[in-house]
Amino acid sequence: MIALLLLLAAPAPSADWAAFAEARSGECVGPAGSLAAPIELTAGTRRYRLEGDRLIEVGNDADKTLSIGVISALKDSRDETLAQARALIARLGKIDVLIANGDLATNLFELQKVLPMLAETNALVVVITGNTESCGAFNQAAQEVFATHKNFINGNWVRRLELDDGTLITLPGYYDRRFTHTGGAAHYDEKDLEFTRDLTRDAPGPMVLVSHGPPKGETKVGIDVATDVGNVGDPAMTTLMTDAKMSFGIFGHILEAGGRATDPLGKTARAPGKWHPSLIVNAGTANPDPWSMLGGGTAYGMALKFELEPKRAKYSVERAAKPKD
Repeated sequence: MIALLLLLAAPAPSADWAAFAEARSGECVGPAGSLAAPIELTAGTRRYRLEGDRLIEVGNDADKTLSIGVISALKDSRDETLAQARALIARLGKIDVLIANGDLATNLFELQKVLPMLAETNALVVVITGNTESCGAFNQAAQEVFATHKNFINGNWVRRLELDDGTLITLPGYYDRRFTHTGGAAHYDEKDLEFTRDLTRDAPGPMVLVSHGPPKGETKVGIDVATDVGNVGDPAMTTLMTDAKMSFGIFGHILEAGGRATDPLGKTARAPGKWHPSLIVNAGTANPDPWSMLGGGTAYGMALKFELEPKRAKYSVERAAKPKD
Protein backbone atom coordinates (compact mmCIF):
# COMPACT_ATOMS: atom_id res chain seq x y z
CA MET A 1 0.00 0.00 0.00
CA ILE A 2 2.84 2.40 0.90
CA ALA A 3 4.58 1.65 -2.38
CA LEU A 4 1.35 2.39 -4.25
CA LEU A 5 0.91 5.73 -2.48
CA LEU A 6 4.50 6.72 -3.27
CA LEU A 7 3.93 5.80 -6.91
CA LEU A 8 0.78 7.91 -7.07
CA ALA A 9 2.57 10.85 -5.42
CA ALA A 10 5.54 10.76 -7.78
CA PRO A 11 5.46 13.12 -10.79
CA ALA A 12 4.38 11.36 -13.95
CA PRO A 13 7.10 11.30 -16.64
CA SER A 14 6.47 13.35 -19.78
CA ALA A 15 6.31 11.43 -23.04
CA ASP A 16 8.98 13.64 -24.55
CA TRP A 17 10.59 17.05 -24.24
CA ALA A 18 7.88 18.76 -26.30
CA ALA A 19 5.22 17.63 -23.86
CA PHE A 20 7.43 18.52 -20.89
CA ALA A 21 8.00 22.02 -22.29
CA GLU A 22 4.36 22.57 -23.27
CA ALA A 23 3.21 21.75 -19.75
CA ARG A 24 5.63 24.38 -18.40
CA SER A 25 5.32 27.08 -21.06
CA GLY A 26 3.84 29.55 -18.59
CA GLU A 27 5.68 28.31 -15.49
CA CYS A 28 8.04 30.73 -13.80
CA VAL A 29 9.40 28.30 -11.23
CA GLY A 30 9.38 24.81 -12.69
CA PRO A 31 7.85 21.92 -10.74
CA ALA A 32 9.05 18.33 -10.54
CA GLY A 33 8.83 16.27 -13.71
CA SER A 34 10.82 13.67 -15.61
CA LEU A 35 11.19 12.58 -19.21
CA ALA A 36 10.23 9.08 -20.29
CA ALA A 37 13.32 9.04 -22.50
CA PRO A 38 16.24 11.21 -21.28
CA ILE A 39 17.98 13.41 -23.86
CA GLU A 40 21.72 13.17 -24.46
CA LEU A 41 23.35 16.63 -24.74
CA THR A 42 26.84 17.95 -25.35
CA ALA A 43 28.66 21.20 -24.60
CA GLY A 44 32.17 21.30 -25.99
CA THR A 45 33.71 17.96 -25.03
CA ARG A 46 31.35 17.41 -22.09
CA ARG A 47 28.30 15.15 -22.18
CA TYR A 48 25.08 15.40 -20.21
CA ARG A 49 21.81 13.53 -19.72
CA LEU A 50 18.68 15.69 -19.48
CA GLU A 51 16.12 13.82 -17.39
CA GLY A 52 13.49 16.53 -16.92
CA ASP A 53 13.88 18.78 -13.89
CA ARG A 54 17.39 17.33 -13.53
CA LEU A 55 20.51 17.34 -15.67
CA ILE A 56 23.36 14.92 -14.98
CA GLU A 57 26.85 15.18 -16.40
CA VAL A 58 28.09 11.92 -17.90
CA GLY A 59 31.74 11.19 -17.12
CA ASN A 60 34.26 13.35 -15.32
CA ASP A 61 37.55 15.13 -15.87
CA ALA A 62 40.84 14.87 -14.04
CA ASP A 63 40.52 17.99 -11.90
CA LYS A 64 38.33 18.68 -8.87
CA THR A 65 37.31 22.20 -9.84
CA LEU A 66 34.03 23.41 -11.33
CA SER A 67 34.73 26.68 -13.15
CA ILE A 68 31.62 28.86 -13.46
CA GLY A 69 31.25 32.08 -15.43
CA VAL A 70 28.49 34.42 -14.26
CA ILE A 71 26.86 37.19 -16.21
CA SER A 72 23.85 39.05 -14.87
CA ALA A 73 21.41 41.89 -15.51
CA LEU A 74 22.15 42.60 -19.18
CA LYS A 75 18.81 44.45 -19.18
CA ASP A 76 18.55 45.06 -22.95
CA SER A 77 19.63 43.85 -26.40
CA ARG A 78 21.40 46.95 -27.70
CA ASP A 79 24.41 46.23 -29.90
CA GLU A 80 26.75 47.75 -27.31
CA THR A 81 25.26 45.59 -24.56
CA LEU A 82 25.66 42.38 -26.56
CA ALA A 83 29.19 43.32 -27.61
CA GLN A 84 30.22 44.02 -24.03
CA ALA A 85 28.68 40.77 -22.80
CA ARG A 86 30.64 38.81 -25.41
CA ALA A 87 33.85 40.59 -24.41
CA LEU A 88 33.31 39.96 -20.70
CA ILE A 89 32.56 36.28 -21.29
CA ALA A 90 35.72 35.95 -23.38
CA ARG A 91 37.76 37.53 -20.57
CA LEU A 92 36.55 34.86 -18.14
CA GLY A 93 38.72 32.34 -19.98
CA LYS A 94 38.00 28.61 -19.86
CA ILE A 95 34.82 27.80 -17.97
CA ASP A 96 32.76 24.63 -17.53
CA VAL A 97 29.41 26.40 -17.30
CA LEU A 98 28.07 29.90 -17.93
CA ILE A 99 25.26 31.13 -15.67
CA ALA A 100 23.03 34.07 -16.62
CA ASN A 101 20.95 34.68 -13.52
CA GLY A 102 18.13 36.97 -14.50
CA ASP A 103 17.16 40.52 -15.47
CA LEU A 104 18.42 39.72 -18.96
CA ALA A 105 15.84 41.62 -21.06
CA THR A 106 12.31 42.94 -20.81
CA ASN A 107 10.41 41.48 -23.77
CA LEU A 108 10.37 38.60 -26.24
CA PHE A 109 12.14 40.46 -29.04
CA GLU A 110 15.05 41.43 -26.79
CA LEU A 111 15.26 37.92 -25.32
CA GLN A 112 15.41 36.51 -28.85
CA LYS A 113 18.66 38.45 -29.27
CA VAL A 114 20.17 38.03 -25.80
CA LEU A 115 19.66 34.29 -25.28
CA PRO A 116 21.21 33.18 -28.62
CA MET A 117 24.23 35.35 -27.85
CA LEU A 118 24.71 33.53 -24.55
CA ALA A 119 24.36 30.17 -26.33
CA GLU A 120 27.42 30.98 -28.46
CA THR A 121 29.57 30.03 -25.46
CA ASN A 122 31.49 26.75 -25.86
CA ALA A 123 30.24 25.52 -22.48
CA LEU A 124 27.04 24.52 -20.78
CA VAL A 125 24.80 27.62 -20.52
CA VAL A 126 22.17 27.90 -17.76
CA VAL A 127 19.70 30.81 -17.76
CA ILE A 128 16.99 31.78 -15.27
CA THR A 129 14.52 34.61 -14.87
CA GLY A 130 14.87 37.41 -12.37
CA ASN A 131 12.30 40.01 -11.36
CA THR A 132 12.01 41.58 -14.83
CA GLU A 133 11.37 38.95 -17.50
CA SER A 134 7.89 37.73 -18.45
CA CYS A 135 8.08 33.98 -17.89
CA GLY A 136 6.05 33.13 -20.99
CA ALA A 137 8.29 35.20 -23.25
CA PHE A 138 11.44 33.92 -21.53
CA ASN A 139 10.40 30.28 -21.85
CA GLN A 140 9.45 30.75 -25.51
CA ALA A 141 12.77 32.36 -26.37
CA ALA A 142 14.71 29.73 -24.38
CA GLN A 143 12.87 26.93 -26.15
CA GLU A 144 13.72 28.45 -29.54
CA VAL A 145 17.41 28.56 -28.62
CA PHE A 146 17.39 25.00 -27.25
CA ALA A 147 16.10 23.76 -30.61
CA THR A 148 19.43 24.70 -32.23
CA HIS A 149 21.88 24.84 -29.27
CA LYS A 150 21.89 21.71 -27.13
CA ASN A 151 24.30 23.30 -24.65
CA PHE A 152 21.54 25.72 -23.60
CA ILE A 153 19.48 24.95 -20.48
CA ASN A 154 16.39 26.76 -19.23
CA GLY A 155 17.04 26.82 -15.51
CA ASN A 156 13.42 27.76 -14.86
CA TRP A 157 12.54 24.14 -15.65
CA VAL A 158 15.81 22.26 -15.08
CA ARG A 159 16.34 22.92 -11.40
CA ARG A 160 19.07 20.49 -10.32
CA LEU A 161 22.23 20.18 -12.40
CA GLU A 162 24.57 17.47 -11.17
CA LEU A 163 27.86 18.44 -12.77
CA ASP A 164 31.27 16.80 -12.58
CA ASP A 165 32.55 18.73 -9.58
CA GLY A 166 29.42 20.17 -7.99
CA THR A 167 25.64 20.54 -8.13
CA LEU A 168 23.77 23.69 -9.13
CA ILE A 169 20.31 24.24 -7.61
CA THR A 170 18.30 26.97 -9.34
CA LEU A 171 15.63 29.18 -7.81
CA PRO A 172 14.18 31.39 -10.57
CA GLY A 173 12.34 34.65 -9.95
CA TYR A 174 12.21 36.92 -6.93
CA TYR A 175 10.64 36.73 -3.48
CA ASP A 176 8.98 40.15 -3.25
CA ARG A 177 6.08 40.58 -5.67
CA ARG A 178 6.23 44.37 -5.28
CA PHE A 179 9.45 44.37 -7.29
CA THR A 180 8.42 42.09 -10.15
CA HIS A 181 8.18 44.80 -12.74
CA THR A 182 6.72 43.01 -15.77
CA GLY A 183 3.40 41.27 -16.28
CA GLY A 184 4.03 37.54 -15.90
CA ALA A 185 7.31 38.04 -14.05
CA ALA A 186 8.49 35.30 -11.72
CA HIS A 187 7.60 35.33 -8.05
CA TYR A 188 8.54 32.32 -5.95
CA ASP A 189 6.59 31.38 -2.83
CA GLU A 190 6.87 28.98 0.11
CA LYS A 191 5.78 26.03 -2.04
CA ASP A 192 8.58 26.78 -4.49
CA LEU A 193 11.07 27.06 -1.63
CA GLU A 194 9.95 23.70 -0.28
CA PHE A 195 10.52 22.02 -3.64
CA THR A 196 13.90 23.72 -3.86
CA ARG A 197 14.71 22.28 -0.45
CA ASP A 198 13.66 18.84 -1.75
CA LEU A 199 16.07 19.24 -4.67
CA THR A 200 18.99 19.66 -2.27
CA ARG A 201 18.35 16.34 -0.53
CA ASP A 202 21.01 13.75 -1.40
CA ALA A 203 22.48 16.08 -4.05
CA PRO A 204 26.13 15.37 -4.82
CA GLY A 205 28.16 18.07 -3.15
CA PRO A 206 29.28 20.72 -3.06
CA MET A 207 26.00 22.52 -3.82
CA VAL A 208 25.63 26.05 -5.22
CA LEU A 209 22.33 27.93 -5.01
CA VAL A 210 21.72 30.03 -8.14
CA SER A 211 19.09 32.77 -8.00
CA HIS A 212 18.58 36.37 -9.07
CA GLY A 213 18.02 38.04 -5.71
CA PRO A 214 20.35 37.35 -2.77
CA PRO A 215 19.59 36.00 0.69
CA LYS A 216 19.13 38.39 3.59
CA GLY A 217 22.42 39.54 5.05
CA GLU A 218 23.13 40.84 8.51
CA THR A 219 25.70 43.61 8.07
CA LYS A 220 26.62 46.52 5.85
CA VAL A 221 29.15 44.37 3.97
CA GLY A 222 26.34 42.13 2.66
CA ILE A 223 25.77 41.43 -1.03
CA ASP A 224 22.14 42.52 -0.53
CA VAL A 225 22.84 46.06 0.68
CA ALA A 226 20.89 48.65 -1.33
CA THR A 227 21.68 52.36 -1.27
CA ASP A 228 19.94 54.18 1.62
CA VAL A 229 17.94 51.04 2.48
CA GLY A 230 20.29 48.44 3.88
CA ASN A 231 19.92 44.67 3.67
CA VAL A 232 17.01 43.80 1.36
CA GLY A 233 17.64 40.11 0.64
CA ASP A 234 15.20 37.26 1.21
CA PRO A 235 15.24 35.94 4.80
CA ALA A 236 13.51 32.72 3.68
CA MET A 237 16.40 32.08 1.28
CA THR A 238 18.86 32.50 4.14
CA THR A 239 16.89 29.90 6.08
CA LEU A 240 16.84 27.58 3.06
CA MET A 241 20.62 27.75 2.68
CA THR A 242 21.15 27.19 6.41
CA ASP A 243 18.74 24.24 6.63
CA ALA A 244 20.17 22.60 3.50
CA LYS A 245 23.76 23.26 4.60
CA MET A 246 24.49 25.13 1.39
CA SER A 247 27.80 26.95 1.72
CA PHE A 248 27.90 28.51 -1.75
CA GLY A 249 25.64 30.76 -3.81
CA ILE A 250 25.55 32.94 -6.93
CA PHE A 251 23.23 35.96 -6.98
CA GLY A 252 22.77 39.47 -8.38
CA HIS A 253 19.89 42.01 -8.46
CA ILE A 254 21.36 44.66 -6.13
CA LEU A 255 23.53 46.33 -8.75
CA GLU A 256 25.31 48.77 -6.45
CA ALA A 257 26.61 45.74 -4.49
CA GLY A 258 27.95 44.05 -7.62
CA GLY A 259 31.32 42.37 -7.18
CA ARG A 260 30.80 41.87 -3.45
CA ALA A 261 31.10 38.50 -1.70
CA THR A 262 30.51 37.28 1.86
CA ASP A 263 29.81 34.17 3.90
CA PRO A 264 26.22 32.84 3.48
CA LEU A 265 24.91 34.87 6.44
CA GLY A 266 26.34 38.09 5.09
CA LYS A 267 28.48 38.74 8.14
CA THR A 268 32.01 38.62 6.77
CA ALA A 269 33.33 40.06 3.51
CA ARG A 270 35.21 37.63 1.26
CA ALA A 271 38.19 38.90 -0.75
CA PRO A 272 38.59 37.95 -4.42
CA GLY A 273 41.33 35.58 -5.52
CA LYS A 274 41.41 33.65 -2.24
CA TRP A 275 39.88 30.30 -1.31
CA HIS A 276 37.03 30.42 1.21
CA PRO A 277 35.18 27.59 3.04
CA SER A 278 31.88 29.30 2.24
CA LEU A 279 31.11 31.97 -0.33
CA ILE A 280 28.16 33.84 -1.84
CA VAL A 281 28.66 36.43 -4.57
CA ASN A 282 26.77 39.24 -6.29
CA ALA A 283 27.44 39.37 -10.05
CA GLY A 284 26.17 42.95 -10.48
CA THR A 285 25.33 43.98 -14.04
CA ALA A 286 27.02 43.41 -17.38
CA ASN A 287 25.20 46.38 -18.91
CA PRO A 288 27.56 49.17 -20.14
CA ASP A 289 25.50 52.03 -18.70
CA PRO A 290 27.10 53.70 -15.65
CA TRP A 291 25.98 52.59 -12.20
CA SER A 292 26.96 54.22 -8.89
CA MET A 293 28.43 51.68 -6.51
CA LEU A 294 28.34 51.36 -2.74
CA GLY A 295 31.35 53.06 -1.22
CA GLY A 296 31.82 55.32 -4.22
CA GLY A 297 32.93 54.85 -7.79
CA THR A 298 31.05 53.96 -10.97
CA ALA A 299 30.77 50.60 -12.72
CA TYR A 300 30.31 50.15 -16.46
CA GLY A 301 29.55 46.44 -16.43
CA MET A 302 31.12 43.35 -14.92
CA ALA A 303 31.16 39.55 -14.94
CA LEU A 304 32.34 37.03 -12.35
CA LYS A 305 34.27 33.79 -12.35
CA PHE A 306 33.37 31.41 -9.53
CA GLU A 307 35.66 28.41 -8.97
CA LEU A 308 34.32 25.59 -6.82
CA GLU A 309 36.16 22.72 -5.17
CA PRO A 310 34.83 20.10 -2.73
CA LYS A 311 35.19 22.24 0.41
CA ARG A 312 36.06 25.70 -0.83
CA ALA A 313 35.49 28.32 -3.52
CA LYS A 314 37.01 31.53 -4.83
CA TYR A 315 35.94 34.28 -7.21
CA SER A 316 37.32 36.99 -9.44
CA VAL A 317 35.68 40.01 -11.06
CA GLU A 318 36.11 41.18 -14.65
CA ARG A 319 35.21 44.87 -14.91
CA ALA A 320 34.51 46.70 -18.15
CA ALA A 321 36.22 49.99 -18.85
CA LYS A 322 34.28 53.22 -19.21
CA PRO A 323 32.89 53.38 -22.77
CA LYS A 324 34.54 55.90 -25.03
CA ASP A 325 32.45 58.95 -25.90
